[in-house]
Amino acid sequence: MIFMIDRIRKFFTWTVNPDALPTNHGATLVANTAFLTVGVIGAIVLMTALVLRDQSVVVLASTVGIVGAITGYLLWRNG
Repeated sequence: MIFMIDRIRKFFTWTVNPDALPTNHGATLVANTAFLTVGVIGAIVLMTALVLRDQSVVVLASTVGIVGAITGYLLWRNG
């Protein structure tokens, strides 16, 4: 369990580009807020669609939005 937590922590804090923006930079704050907003709204829509048994297109679109937000965050984080 500790090994997995350590791997996850290293994955999210790993920086490929040494010229990446510092974490206190204004653009970083805006990007993190945007990725979090897309992820949270996608999760809300996804949960609502699953509970109400809505169309599968809504579930697919929400899932793709959440995956895109996570991917965008990781790309931004890695520079």
